[in-house]
Amino acid sequence: MTRRAFLGLDCGTQSTKALLLDADSGDTLALGRADHDLIERADGTREQHPDWWTAAATQSIRAAMSDAAGSDAGLEVAGIGVSGQQHGLVALDAADVPLWPAKLWNDTTTSPQCADLTERLGGRERVLLLTGNAFLPGYTAPKIAWLRDHARDTYAASARFCLPHDYLNLWLSGSYATEPGDASGTAYFDARERRYSEPVLAAIDEHRDWEATLPPVIPSRSVLG
Repeated sequence: MTRRAFLGLDCGTQSTKALLLDADSGDTLALGRADHDLIERADGTREQHPDWWTAAATQSIRAAMSDAAGSDAGLEVAGIGVSGQQHGLVALDAADVPLWPAKLWNDTTTSPQCADLTERLGGRERVLLLTGNAFLPGYTAPKIAWLRDHARDTYAASARFCLPHDYLNLWLSGSYATEPGDASGTAYFDARERRYSEPVLAAIDEHRDWEATLPPVIPSRSVLG
């Protein structure tokens, strides 16, 4: 008899975890984990290569499946749920290949870009009206501006910008999308109107086609793939 299971995949800062749950009872069947390396510098740089996440996801899923294989019944994965660290920036080329190590939520090199964007948009209070969030170094908007300022060739070659969670979903399903919860932590998403903020994106780069660059925002419970 084949047992149906759901697979949960969580890509955190330190590791990726894979959890198999019995689809009927909700009982834990198996757990796999694989650690991540971290690029860490004195200037506040905190980065990870997206390839590390996919390698860790593969390793942790295989570990969980191997552990679950010890049961008498066969196993059918009925669905996969994905969560991931917020705010990080993944820059992709036209073939969806990462061009730069992802700047993480705890990277603080973007403080000058936070100040610059705040000034360009007329101050902190207007920024709060536009998005519901002030610019903080951990958010995604100043990370894109940092890439624009410090890695111009990479910025110019970037066809897409997305979050770690979005990149994992793209890798798993081939679908390019994000959801409101993650988007709200980018600082270029209007949390009230549930859409990207055109003034913020124009302040980053008024010439870029942001509709083609950023993932569509879909409901959190949407099925991808």
